[in-house]
Amino acid sequence: MQYRNLTDTIPQGLMETNIKGAVRYANPALERMLGYELGTLTDRMYADLIPHERQRWLFLQSRSNALKGDIAPVPYEIVLA
Repeated sequence: MQYRNLTDTIPQGLMETNIKGAVRYANPALERMLGYELGTLTDRMYADLIPHERQRWLFLQSRSNALKGDIAPVPYEIVLA
């Protein structure tokens, strides 16, 4: 990652996933926000981080449609409570 020092130090949570939805990178701010130890989000599935079943289903539907070439978005929201 070209700007690794910047992304490691910003206070906003940032994540990068691969095409399959596995986390390739999560910055320390996001790991703190979600309550994970540093470095433990890598290789986890992004959908597994969505706490509510309905939100997880909407996200997976949207992702599935996008992978099939249907780019009409399905709205979803991730709530950190």
